[in-house]
Amino acid sequence: MISFLEGEVVEKGANRIVLAVGGVGYDLLVPTSVVSKLPPIGKTTRVHTRMVMRDDAMVLYGFSATDERELFDMLTGVSGVGPKVALSFLSALPPDSLRRSVVAGDAEALTVVPGVGKKVAQRVVLDLRDKLGGEGELVAEGPLADVREALVSLGLTPAEASEALASVQVDDREVEELLREALQKAGR
Repeated sequence: MISFLEGEVVEKGANRIVLAVGGVGYDLLVPTSVVSKLPPIGKTTRVHTRMVMRDDAMVLYGFSATDERELFDMLTGVSGVGPKVALSFLSALPPDSLRRSVVAGDAEALTVVPGVGKKVAQRVVLDLRDKLGGEGELVAEGPLADVREALVSLGLTPAEASEALASVQVDDREVEELLREALQKAGR
């Protein structure tokens, strides 16, 4: 329907913005990361959108990139994940971290998202793993899962552990080497 909107930023909230486009103010729900990337009020920006139509409402969701919009679409395709929960995923985890956790089969990393428990996290991993490039059967173990567990046992919060692992590449390296790299990224 509406692929993107380009207009003046009129309002900013925690997870909501208003864009003025051609004399019309569009109210969009957005991940918190989008709000932080927007220019100041009064400046022009482009926001990629997805319209969700329900029986009782039409809601426009906004994203800083088409990549985020695609993840939103994939997440809302998972049973038990509606647009609000999908927005929570994108607010709590950068797209690369979300993808990496899903591909690695690390459902525990997804439970840092508000409103997401183990069952929903496991369903997201199960449903999206192949779509995001994961191979084979779902494995609860793996080098990144082991490193994440070690980081949490060393005192990092699950969110800090996920952030430290966001840019770590496995590349057939040993867990110890991955852990050292993650600890450096975490500043420990």
